[in-house]
Amino acid sequence: MLTQQNIHSPLSFNSYKVISQSTNSEIVPNGVYRLGIMAFGAGGSGALNTNSGSLLVAGGGGGGEFAMGVLDVFPGMVLPQIIIGSGGASISGNIASNGFSGGTTSFGGYLLALGGAGGTLGATPTNVTTLPYSSLLYPLTYVGGLGGSSNNVNASGATGGGGAGSPYGAGGNGGFLHSSTNSVTGGGGFTGRGGSCFSNSSQSTGGGGINNGGDGYTSYTATGGGGSGSAGTMGSPSNTGGTGGSGVATDSPLLFVGGATSQTTLVKGGIGGNGSVSNNTSGILAGSGTGTGNMLDIYYKSLNGGGGGGGSLLLTSIPFPGGNGGAGGGGGASTSTNTAGYCITGGNGGIGGGGGGGWCVSTIMAIGGNGGFGGGGGGAYTTTNLAMTIFGGNGGIGGGGGGAFNVGGILSTGSSGAGGNGCVILFWAS
Repeated sequence: MLTQQNIHSPLSFNSYKVISQSTNSEIVPNGVYRLGIMAFGAGGSGALNTNSGSLLVAGGGGGGEFAMGVLDVFPGMVLPQIIIGSGGASISGNIASNGFSGGTTSFGGYLLALGGAGGTLGATPTNVTTLPYSSLLYPLTYVGGLGGSSNNVNASGATGGGGAGSPYGAGGNGGFLHSSTNSVTGGGGFTGRGGSCFSNSSQSTGGGGINNGGDGYTSYTATGGGGSGSAGTMGSPSNTGGTGGSGVATDSPLLFVGGATSQTTLVKGGIGGNGSVSNNTSGILAGSGTGTGNMLDIYYKSLNGGGGGGGSLLLTSIPFPGGNGGAGGGGGASTSTNTAGYCITGGNGGIGGGGGGGWCVSTIMAIGGNGGFGGGGGGAYTTTNLAMTIFGGNGGIGGGGGGAFNVGGILSTGSSGAGGNGCVILFWAS
């Protein structure tokens, strides 16, 4: 049987609808007398620094707030006006600029979830001052995660966006640059932060999932994304990416057509992706985390996926991307000092997972991994005297966009990650 640990009210649901556009004409389905309602604020966009005269860290945008509750309704009832916040727009060009804040999502006067703040140059994010609000039955509210920060504003790097608040708790922060330069961090997940960079330089970290992305302690490392059961790890420098965090076995609801959910079945946890292994000419690609899920797994907190593996450094061959996260897992990071014209890509997060960071020195393009639903985008970093392009990872629904840093020359360009739009999810028993 479902227990109060699994859900946030004594109600069970087996159907849902995601509302991604503002509306005042949503109607309660036939046979439905109670709705579970979730609201996610939109994410802020990341900062961009492609100004060759600046070393300011490009900070990730903040994640949107979360509010939920239960409303008594009747079939055919027209629901209160639903307003969906828009994600902060990305910044593009050869400039140094802060990101834009995300918009507010609301459900009539019952639920209010503010958007996340835009990322800042110097990566000094600020909290949203207004807390999320719910006046419904069984209310639950959490703030979004902050964009990644740095204790050295001139550290020459980029940080991941914050994750959205969720039933799991406050959104995870983007990864932190701690005494590290020329590095990039992953985005936050539902609760796990993006991996942080400690000491040394030239690191790229995985995105958070339910648990943290792997932290980096040695130069030229790419860490794994956090899983639903454990944190990602750091691999060996230069040739081995970190392993993604493991999944966790969960009680997922058995769904019945025509009746409320009343039982659960134990679902085996997903497996974290292995890090890539490489040498100068060949290697093994980073693995993606396994595990699937949907919006009901957010409500029941039954996401069980593993994190993506880290994509390792290759000196003269094609560099490897980070692996993607499973449901509840963050994407793995990717690093390269490759001198050829290749693209570096951080892995994408699964549901509730942040994207991994993308880091390179001399390749043609660096791309941060995109956040999954509720996950922040990974940061992107490159520096060269050539005309290189960077793209910070975009936030998923409610996730902050990743910062992007490229100061290789006057022709360097790119875009920061856009913040994810907000949404409202309706749950009911059918």
